Amino acid sequence: MPSVLPVLAVALLVLVVLWIPFAPFVTPKPSRLWRGYYTLLVRVGGPADTLMPGALERLGPGIVSERTATVDFYDFSSSVRSAYAGLRERLDPLDPRRDPYIDRMAGYFTVTSGEAEQHALYVPARFMSLRLYFSLWSMLGPPARSAWRLVDFDPVEKLISLVALIAFAALMSRGTQRRSRWPPALASVSLLWVPAILASGPSLLALSFCLLAFCLPLLRMRLAFAGKSWTDLGRSRGPLLRYLGIGVISLLVFFLVNGRSLAMLLQPVAPFLCSLLVVLAAPVVRQAADEWRRALVFAAVPLVRSGREPGKGGHRALSLALFSIAIVVLVPLSRGGAFPAPIAVSGAHEFSWDAVARLRQGSKADRLPDFSDLVAHEAYQQTVGFGRKWREPAPDERVYRQEYLVNPITGVVRARLRTVKVFDSTWLASVSAHPASASLDALLLSQGRPVEAAVRGPARALAGELPFTALAFCALLLLLGRDLRLGLLIRGNLWRLNGEARRDQIP
Repeated sequence: MPSVLPVLAVALLVLVVLWIPFAPFVTPKPSRLWRGYYTLLVRVGGPADTLMPGALERLGPGIVSERTATVDFYDFSSSVRSAYAGLRERLDPLDPRRDPYIDRMAGYFTVTSGEAEQHALYVPARFMSLRLYFSLWSMLGPPARSAWRLVDFDPVEKLISLVALIAFAALMSRGTQRRSRWPPALASVSLLWVPAILASGPSLLALSFCLLAFCLPLLRMRLAFAGKSWTDLGRSRGPLLRYLGIGVISLLVFFLVNGRSLAMLLQPVAPFLCSLLVVLAAPVVRQAADEWRRALVFAAVPLVRSGREPGKGGHRALSLALFSIAIVVLVPLSRGGAFPAPIAVSGAHEFSWDAVARLRQGSKADRLPDFSDLVAHEAYQQTVGFGRKWREPAPDERVYRQEYLVNPITGVVRARLRTVKVFDSTWLASVSAHPASASLDALLLSQGRPVEAAVRGPARALAGELPFTALAFCALLLLLGRDLRLGLLIRGNLWRLNGEARRDQIP
């Protein structure tokens, strides 16, 4: 009886590696707009709007919305925290404690898209967007007639991506032969990328196309060697090292362009490692499969060798990949609408006084409150009782209070200035240290760097993924040109103009 332990061990290891990016301890999950948060749009007055209070309770804490957000303000004795929805009852519109940060917070929670007004909610990315999408479907009903929309998950885009991925693997499994052995086994390797593609966008789809274009021919070569040793690489050692080098370089470029968190890096790393494991274990798995086949049925004896003709599977696969990437990029752009989106500030990499100055200098008229406004808000609410006006504090700025001391012996009254607040680096660090979980402060500080915010169109959701997608698109174009042997029709030999003439040389 053949042993199934190697096959079970490989399958178990593959499942564990694929599960790691979605494990509860790997947070936050990848998101398109706000790092650590999924953006949810709900039409005001629609059927989903009436069901939102119950949905917010079921989704858990930490959601930043008009109903759940909190804000800190001064109550003439200390700083208190209040719900943003009930702030109108506590602070009059003419109350000086309603600073610009509080007044302009509404731009994060209500946006106008065309003629429809929508509520914007920011759900913590504690689990993958696919799970959140179906949870919202069960709580709010189907997203028909623009009742609600999860910006980070587009079902049409995901469906196109999955169909294109499987079709690409099916065409590549044929290679340059119309009749290729093990086509289902080769095409099934594409399933390793399905979880990552469901959790990410066009950039990861383009990366999967690039790596599968090298992985599937290598796997076909490995399956041709029915050896029992994992280390017996033989003739596949060169292509294996080439695939390993291409994968490492691609993942490094992907992380440099797209990487913002550990979860973002693990999304492509997990299927790449699993594909390497499958390639290495292919001869052993094939040996076990042949033993099972011989134990169950009689082995077939070929009498006539089938003729093999060159096909165009690789050309068609690469063309399909290029077309699919273009479609997947255009689908989110066709959705339309506008929503609050972060905009990176050049040169600002940490929450420092230099970042506050850069945000203040590059502020635009249509911008939403950012980190510099948060710093001004905290400074104002902590010193409004001492008569300080609203403005961004300067580094090491001090706030004084005049007090009077009476000499107990002479009875002389003497006035002096007492320092009540110092806006130094320690104070700035305390502003970004422990924000409330459901506050706008937490949304801004979770980005890892200071960002501006403004209401932008759907192109902003793909801005972070387009650079690597364009690089992968060009790489696939080069592969297609290489396979089609495209080049210049006439090529000169400039280095040998004065040399000995050849018959194939153009004068």
